Amino acid sequence: MNGDDGNTFAGKILIIGASAAGNSAAKEIRKISARAEVTLISDENHLPYYRPLLTRYIGDRSVENNPAFLLNREEWYRENRVDLVLGEKVTVIDPSSRKVKTNRDREAAFDRLILATGSCPFVPLEGATGCENVFAVRTMDDARSVNNYAENAKKAVIIGGGLLGLEAADALLKRNLEVSIVEMAERILPLQLDHDGSRFLESIVRAKNLTLYLGTVARELIGRPKVGAVGLASGEEIPADMVLFSIGVRPNIKLASEIGLETKKGILVNDRMETKREGIYACGDAAEYGRSLCLWMPAVRQGITAGLNAVGMNAVYDAVEYPATLNSLGTRVFSIGDLARNQDASHYKTLESASAADGVYKKLYFLDDRLVGGILIGDTGKSISLSRGVAAKTPRAQAEELLK
Repeated sequence: MNGDDGNTFAGKILIIGASAAGNSAAKEIRKISARAEVTLISDENHLPYYRPLLTRYIGDRSVENNPAFLLNREEWYRENRVDLVLGEKVTVIDPSSRKVKTNRDREAAFDRLILATGSCPFVPLEGATGCENVFAVRTMDDARSVNNYAENAKKAVIIGGGLLGLEAADALLKRNLEVSIVEMAERILPLQLDHDGSRFLESIVRAKNLTLYLGTVARELIGRPKVGAVGLASGEEIPADMVLFSIGVRPNIKLASEIGLETKKGILVNDRMETKREGIYACGDAAEYGRSLCLWMPAVRQGITAGLNAVGMNAVYDAVEYPATLNSLGTRVFSIGDLARNQDASHYKTLESASAADGVYKKLYFLDDRLVGGILIGDTGKSISLSRGVAAKTPRAQAEELLK
């Protein structure tokens, strides 16, 4: 290793995880350093792909043929001298010898290590994942399993009414299944919409013959090894040929914890994506810097930051506001910024425009007559302008144009 000059760095950089963060780190490293040895290890057997398309995949496997599905062509890794190792899981990290070992007894050395280990689905009901018709989609193989099982199913229950739950519902409705969603909150998309926005979207969703069970939780899965119904805390039972959990993820921190890295929900890092151990970085879903987001674009940007710093650059991750988007169930949703979720709403002023007949709802939030947040449902044509307006805290008089 020739020191910390990014242009001359010639050490071994090992990246564990090849999704948004890991792949972005590898690409950025190669842009800066032609001499670094880059190894990218993935426990999946597939070339790295665009994970947000998986919910669409469960309804249509042709998504796999979309040019945007793969993050890079297979040739890219060879042409850019990135040693891509597929189908192997790192089981041991030895910081003292600076080596890792995989489940196939491969040993790989590193001078710098980037942990992009991602996350796994949260499934709270004990034994649920051992049932033959219970699923949680996080990988391409998971999506294939749901796609295959849906072929002979008639009734599906999705536990979780967030963005991914609604996307999954849309995909299964297109397969002509009867779909029910169980959501713990009293309304759908409680993290992305205000009460009025949730109710407006709910009317659109129910018109698609999607059954919603709000303000209750799945207490039990009835039937083993094949579930026949979902029992709710309300006492109701929903018949089910298949069950899909979509209630969030948990960062994969086991490897980090085993070598003594600081963890809470994720692996603790600073704004350079550095852990407390020199030469070891973490990024993406597995990392925790401020509020853990577990979203694709923050993972990409954190991967870029980790990659740059691994080759001796001085990059800082700037946590910016990311919008929530949905393009499913015959509508579009865009929401960004401060929607008075956790504060006294009396401090805010709002402007609203709604047409149930057209399926269009727009609402802007202001503090001190400056734009701080907004919601667009149905017509999201001004989403870029809304994002810019929130970032610039546009005065109310100018922001009113967004409602037209």
